[in-house]
Amino acid sequence: MNSRKQALMWVGGGLGAAACFAAMVWGVASYLARNPSQNRGTEIARGDGVPGEQRKDVRDEGPPRRAAGPRMAFDFDDVVMDGDGLPDFDMPIAGGGRPALPEDVKAIRGPAVAAKEQTISGPFTHGQLSVFLVHGKGAREASDVMTLQEALDRGLATVHEGGICIDNRSDKAIFVQSGDIIKGGNQDRTLPYDYLIPANAKRFPVQVFCVEAGRSFPRAGELSASFSTSTERLPTKELRLAAYNRNQGAVWSNVSRLQDMLGREMGGDVRGALSTTSLQLTLEHPAVQNGSQEFLTRLIRTPDKSEDVLGAVFVINGRLVSGDVYSSPELFQKFWPKLLKAAAVESMSVGRSDATSGVSPDSIREFLAAETSSVMRQDTGGLAHMIRGDTRTALVFDTCTSGIVMHRSLIAK
Repeated sequence: MNSRKQALMWVGGGLGAAACFAAMVWGVASYLARNPSQNRGTEIARGDGVPGEQRKDVRDEGPPRRAAGPRMAFDFDDVVMDGDGLPDFDMPIAGGGRPALPEDVKAIRGPAVAAKEQTISGPFTHGQLSVFLVHGKGAREASDVMTLQEALDRGLATVHEGGICIDNRSDKAIFVQSGDIIKGGNQDRTLPYDYLIPANAKRFPVQVFCVEAGRSFPRAGELSASFSTSTERLPTKELRLAAYNRNQGAVWSNVSRLQDMLGREMGGDVRGALSTTSLQLTLEHPAVQNGSQEFLTRLIRTPDKSEDVLGAVFVINGRLVSGDVYSSPELFQKFWPKLLKAAAVESMSVGRSDATSGVSPDSIREFLAAETSSVMRQDTGGLAHMIRGDTRTALVFDTCTSGIVMHRSLIAK
């Protein structure tokens, strides 16, 4: 009798323990869903933006569940789309950095280039995409800098999988541009910030976000230990803002949204057969390649008419979208094809409207020269610092080194 009672007590105790364990698992899952800081979908640098120890790699995560996605300062699910299919929002800056005093900004950024010293040409238009070129005197030649793709092509760089880091085996610095996509490894990634990686640096850590939800193994014919190419850039400003704001869920949802929009505009699914969630494979899809090639054929040689082009500002269906200005014409030329391809894909995704452009060279000049407020400094490691600011019309990201602005990226509000 006693043994029977004892057995029943053991069974009851076991059931109670199982119930407590299930409750604990449910509680932890609920907490993670409510707290974005616990989102393991990204490899995150330390809070001040300095690359540090890497957290759990994104390859362990599946696609986000939109109903229980992580909260953030700006929720991309709440973006209001206007009649042109372009976002209409006032985007707050989030994630990392510390306030920068005016004297600090001056020391890091160097003397600002007066707007009157820059001239604007254009628009140069094909379909719904218009390009304005920024002309001026460069502050630094690009002969001592390589792009990441140049270094990969020459076998002078390796981008390692795992805690993502880069070996630079050249005697030149490698400039990684914000929004660059790296293809391969166990899943494609994007780098949200500019990096200037010193010559001969080993295992230089960089922050990345996944642009291919769900895959955690090498694709056919690709290496899993490293990444092979960096030929594409994040095409839309929503994607770039999601990456800047360190929100993996928003990156994933905007990749899916872009794929849906391109498929709708192009009359067929543009997801890759080997990985339907891969942004890189969507950008390599024949329909997307052929469509973007029309824009490249018409616009790629536009800067060739002048030797002093420092940057470009893009307008889609009559609305300002983004701009990039560099410290030299040579550096701009290195990135121009990638910039134009990204702008072409973004314009293809929204289709063409009957909107007339109210954008003029004067408004472009105002867009570029507006005074910044809420200035923050963010250290990304290496040879550069980032200054983030807010203007009436744009979010501004300055990558500074040796007292000059090497790259200014502007995203229109």
